[in-house]
Amino acid sequence: MPSRVVYVGSGAVGQAKVSNSPVFGKLAVPTEERAAIVNLTVDEELGTLAVFRVEEQPFHVGWLVPRPLNGHLYGVGGGKAHSWAAGGDGSLTLTSSSDTAGGSAFLELSCDGRWALSARLAVLPISLNGALGMATCVKMHSLQLNPTLADRQEGCHPHQIRLDPHTNKWALSCDLGASRVWVYSFDSVTGTLVGEADSPRHLLLPESAGPRHLDFHPSGRWVYILCELDGCLVVCDWDAEAGRLSPKQTLCACAPLWERARGGLDGWWSGFRVQPDGQCAKSLRSRPYRWHLAEVPGRACQHARCLPSEFFIGGLDVSWRGGAGPQPGLTKCRLLSDGP
Repeated sequence: MPSRVVYVGSGAVGQAKVSNSPVFGKLAVPTEERAAIVNLTVDEELGTLAVFRVEEQPFHVGWLVPRPLNGHLYGVGGGKAHSWAAGGDGSLTLTSSSDTAGGSAFLELSCDGRWALSARLAVLPISLNGALGMATCVKMHSLQLNPTLADRQEGCHPHQIRLDPHTNKWALSCDLGASRVWVYSFDSVTGTLVGEADSPRHLLLPESAGPRHLDFHPSGRWVYILCELDGCLVVCDWDAEAGRLSPKQTLCACAPLWERARGGLDGWWSGFRVQPDGQCAKSLRSRPYRWHLAEVPGRACQHARCLPSEFFIGGLDVSWRGGAGPQPGLTKCRLLSDGP
């Protein structure tokens, strides 16, 4: 087996085939789609990837996350969460599938490796052999939303869920449709999300914001929320004792492209990760057809075929510059030392 393997899931064409989607008829649909996980090797010196195996799957894979300690890879696709066992040569064997209460775009593993949480706010147990069990808890939301925003926000649409990595006590879920970040207490003994839908802990953002991904600062003091539809990064103080988010700064990186970004024609903010040193955060602006990457044995997940941006944390000024042509613009934000 190669010393370092990257597994790539083949995302579906998604909204390009949906008749009431803003991008329907405006994007070319591939004549052939393959549902597979691609195995790649990493050349450390050149920084390149090379395909050495393509493993066909019965569904498209929308997110992948490894659990190196049990030799498994976890992901979502076909409306369910799945587990694969990694062989000595890097090959994958599908070992379990479990319902996530609807199609899910993200999967988070608890620090103790006992639970998998889907973006749809479902909690799934992970057995000792690595297989996923039936959900122990599901949170469902139904809200009356602004009908003028129904092109992308016709209903609640949780897109990501993250556990506070420092306490494993709180689960934060970005709801693109409701423009909220749901904050629930997480009981790691019973696998339960605790709290009411009308709790004051939940963060309400501007109705057209469309939060997609968030991440925690390594210090545990701040949370950064990336909004897909208005292109803003919202910086929040994080109270890990009370489970409360307090917005303190909003950075808008693509205000002139609001309408185009909302329709997805010029790409959309699709991922966000604060780097381990806490000095830099990277976001990704996807083009319509994308692949999803997870590295093994590392823990980081990222998207390929995206337009990257970088936010720098620790300076005293905020600046960015745009770009044109096939190469992406690089967004650089120097953020104040107290968090924003």
